[in-house]
Amino acid sequence: MSDVSKPLPEPSNHAAIAAELGVAAAAAKAGDRQAAMDVVERLSNLDPVPVAAHRMAAQLAAAEGDAPEALRRLEFALAAQGTRTAKDLVDLAQYAWTAGRLERAIEILDEIPTTTDPRSKAAALFLRVRCLARLGRIDDARAAIRDLTSVEGRGLRSQWLIADVNAAAGDHLGARDRYAAILKDPRVAPPIRLSVAYGLARACDRLGDAANAWKAAELGNRLLGSTFDAAVHARETEALIEWSTPERFETLARASTADARAVFVVGLPRTGTSLVEQIIASHARGAGVGERRDPIQAAARLAHRRGTAFPQCLETATANDLDAISMRYSAMLDGSGFDADRIVNKALGLERVLPLIATAFPASRVVLVERNPRDQILSCFLHQLRGVGLEWATRLEDLVAARRDADRLVAHLEGVLPIPVHRIRYETLVADQERVTNDLLTFLELDPDPACLAFHEHHRAVMTPSFDQVNKPLADTAVDRWRAYEQFLGPVVAAFGEG
Repeated sequence: MSDVSKPLPEPSNHAAIAAELGVAAAAAKAGDRQAAMDVVERLSNLDPVPVAAHRMAAQLAAAEGDAPEALRRLEFALAAQGTRTAKDLVDLAQYAWTAGRLERAIEILDEIPTTTDPRSKAAALFLRVRCLARLGRIDDARAAIRDLTSVEGRGLRSQWLIADVNAAAGDHLGARDRYAAILKDPRVAPPIRLSVAYGLARACDRLGDAANAWKAAELGNRLLGSTFDAAVHARETEALIEWSTPERFETLARASTADARAVFVVGLPRTGTSLVEQIIASHARGAGVGERRDPIQAAARLAHRRGTAFPQCLETATANDLDAISMRYSAMLDGSGFDADRIVNKALGLERVLPLIATAFPASRVVLVERNPRDQILSCFLHQLRGVGLEWATRLEDLVAARRDADRLVAHLEGVLPIPVHRIRYETLVADQERVTNDLLTFLELDPDPACLAFHEHHRAVMTPSFDQVNKPLADTAVDRWRAYEQFLGPVVAAFGEG
């Protein structure tokens, strides 16, 4: 932790500021993000905040998978800097794309001069294609691919984009053939091979070709690799369960601020959290901010400052500590631009910081989402899932272990958290949409709204693999999909049975 008693450098003392940021960069490179954040937070007290501090904050946020914060801090940096290079704009657009702000990403890309260098121009066009395809603007995406090929030729990257656009247009047969051809080319770079393998898995799955979908997903997951330690994860889960008792929560400080807008939708990937967010965001008084990792990062910062691991750090946390976390989150909701009574955050991993949510956001609500483990694990295996906290997503045995741990943890916390909790099962939602939706709105204290039943008509960017499902009416096609893959799901069936 940085020395808070050390005087801040003068804003004009560029050498001192650079020296401190050098310390932060070294800490980040060594894997000590919290030490790097100490420096950035300290320098953020300067007026004006140094451009380099904003840039460092953006880099740290991006490394943690917090694209909205990375976008915000880089925008601050560029505004203070007064000039924008082509690389700056591509980086900014990349953050906007990852944050789900697709129209904003395109606006940023439009600022790049036509005279920019070929490498930056190609990077901008590549990102433009991806944004346009995700928005369903297929003709515009294809035009951008033509522009890209005029810059760098008809290479493997443009072939990959053509396959992606074919898939976005519903031409899964064309996408499959092109993905397969790319994988046969010995020149394909590992990052492209990785994404193409998952693209081929999706295309084959849509075409009902389970065997080849599984084969392609195996390749993608093998390329992605795994660093998951199931034994460590199980011990950490058990410790969190043992720590979380009603008596413990009674002794903890709680934030004095109460922002009832906060709704946390909690569930593992591919359980239906995007669908639940979409339903709530379709309400006239609802909204969604996607996957904001603010509570997860707040837990890590609190543990660092208190010098005690989470959740034990909550035992010495003060109301002031928790008020600061609560007010920062409320400021984030204010900055989202939504005029709403309930605003959903569905970040992956929230189940492991629910004790912080209960103490820092005492007026919040939690919606737990669950799904048949066989379908959920299959869907994870077929999609490219990577990032902080998803180390278990590439091997069946690890997916089983993570699911079992999550089920045990959530089942326990549901009974001890001092905030309202509501549970939704995906299969029940599909079978009885109106009743489950109305029960959810009652829990959120929102009036009935027909728009929540027609959630697919509410167009908004969804950056998870569910993006093409929440824009369609609810159907039962994703229920019991695992049966087509049963021959490949031995460890999953052994763990959870066939029922």
